[in-house]
Amino acid sequence: MDESFPLEDSQPYNEAVEKQTLPSATYTLQQTMRLLDLPNELLFQILGGLSQRDLLSMSYLNRRLRSLALPIFLAAHGIEDPERETSIYVIEWNPDKVSSTDRPDALSGLTNLSTLSRVEHFRCFFQDADAKNFRNTFQLGYDLPHAVSRVAKFIQPLKHVGKAEIYLVWDPYFVTRERTAPNVPVPEIRRWTNAFGYLLNLLVVRGCTSLTVQYPAVFEPAFSFKSTNAVRKAFSYLSHNVLRRDDQTPQVEWELLRPVHEEKSNSDVVDSPTFPSTSVAPKRIQSLSIHSPVLLLPPFTNWTLSLLRAHPHLTTISFAHLFIAKDAWSTLLPLIAAAVSDKLVHLSFFKDCPNLDVADLFSFLSHLPNLRYLSIDRSFRYRLDEFKRNKPLIAALASLNHGLPKLLQLQTLRAPVEFISLLLESRSAKDPILPRLKHITVFPTSRLMHPPNYIASSLSVNSLLDRISAQERSSSIVFSLDAQMDFTDFGAVARWIELFYTHGEFRRSVLEAFAEPDVRLLLKGGQAPLIAFERITHVVLYHFKDNHTNQTAKTLCLWLKLLFPNLEQLTFTCHLEASPQQDITIEAATVEALVQELGRTCPKVRVLVVGQERHSL
Repeated sequence: MDESFPLEDSQPYNEAVEKQTLPSATYTLQQTMRLLDLPNELLFQILGGLSQRDLLSMSYLNRRLRSLALPIFLAAHGIEDPERETSIYVIEWNPDKVSSTDRPDALSGLTNLSTLSRVEHFRCFFQDADAKNFRNTFQLGYDLPHAVSRVAKFIQPLKHVGKAEIYLVWDPYFVTRERTAPNVPVPEIRRWTNAFGYLLNLLVVRGCTSLTVQYPAVFEPAFSFKSTNAVRKAFSYLSHNVLRRDDQTPQVEWELLRPVHEEKSNSDVVDSPTFPSTSVAPKRIQSLSIHSPVLLLPPFTNWTLSLLRAHPHLTTISFAHLFIAKDAWSTLLPLIAAAVSDKLVHLSFFKDCPNLDVADLFSFLSHLPNLRYLSIDRSFRYRLDEFKRNKPLIAALASLNHGLPKLLQLQTLRAPVEFISLLLESRSAKDPILPRLKHITVFPTSRLMHPPNYIASSLSVNSLLDRISAQERSSSIVFSLDAQMDFTDFGAVARWIELFYTHGEFRRSVLEAFAEPDVRLLLKGGQAPLIAFERITHVVLYHFKDNHTNQTAKTLCLWLKLLFPNLEQLTFTCHLEASPQQDITIEAATVEALVQELGRTCPKVRVLVVGQERHSL
């Protein structure tokens, strides 16, 4: 066989293949064999040794090579079943570098996968969320619209996208951008708006049921909201869309602030993206995660409000990473409430909503009569505590038509103690708050970093839960404690508590730091002191790794036994809410050690949950 035969010297001689290709007994060794004459098994071996760029080039040749080369190419990028789940990293934005790189990204192969018509779970990262990963490279914000357009090119031929998540976590080390919109040319703002608006509309039209946007704008906006009929100010550019009222629905007027010295032009406007017609787009969105200011601020404000109004099955909303001004919250929350008032049943406020005023939050909740699930992040604690001390403000809010939220349909509440305490103080003793409540999850009232913090936290939590338990209810309530974000040095804390119980002099020195009413509560009228969350039956932690003396299965279970005498369930979420990071895992040997130690030390515990796995003890 001559040198034109394309098999490497290292490939084994396959007699069966040669016999299948013999046309007659006159076959000569000088006859050549084409690559496509080889069986798939050999082709897989050949393709598996090619570089990423060569694999992608082979997929362009014909349908058969595409069906063989693309699965190998995508598997190298972690995509085993693109129809079930496709997770891509579009971390190179410069079009020149994308075309010249020796290692093309997954998107380069997906756009050539003509057989793919639907993706049930689509995740797109425009940067790697892991700061320790060396995947990220230096980028210019100006190039981001090109990367967005590449993603839209992949989505466009699909017939269905189920759950969609879009992430861009700005890392200033790798990405540079202008500080504010006045420093960015209007055409650049318009180019980014059109690209991202087109991508969002594609996802809506493809029947998306769950949409997460954790994607800040390519620039830090300089927008101001205006009242409905405000006169246009000089030296500013007003969006044309706010003047159109074809659908007769409320719109937010806004203006883009530009430097006074700039020469005005009628063409320098930034229109809001046009929401797809309801006759064209299927109304399937059930969950919207607003984890970026880009959806709430212009130019996307009216697009988001249109989506909220148009989708009748949108029952779940979450807010996170929203560093917007207080007046923006005050302007937008009433409009959001008007759009989702009757249909919203599941609402969450996660981390990083620092300027959301408590009065605006309560007013918003008061317009949601059908809420069944409410989660408010622990970062609201300090605002709630400050609001609680402002008695005139509480009285003024209570005198309004809606007043403090009643939440009559709420079944599950996850909130700081201060939030629940405010609701309690707004009701009479005979009028129980949250009459349908079945499950309450509270956070520690002080960071569980030092052992004395456990005393202060347990006193506050116990006092609140006792007040709720004293109310007459048709059914009992499950009480949980969420300590995911606390540093828990289990062994050291357990030893400190045991020392507190056994050494009177040490106990007296500790109690000297507490007020007399707290000491009386701790001693329970002369009984032995007890540092424990007595009513908590479910503890939620983030992760566990058996790696040193103070953090083993034995020390954890001793910690649980001392602090939670009535514990029935222990949960490790292995996932941080509103975080783009993938779920982490706990080693199987560690889980087995926990199961065994819980059975010995905490016999009341019946359930251990690790991520998505449930273990019955």
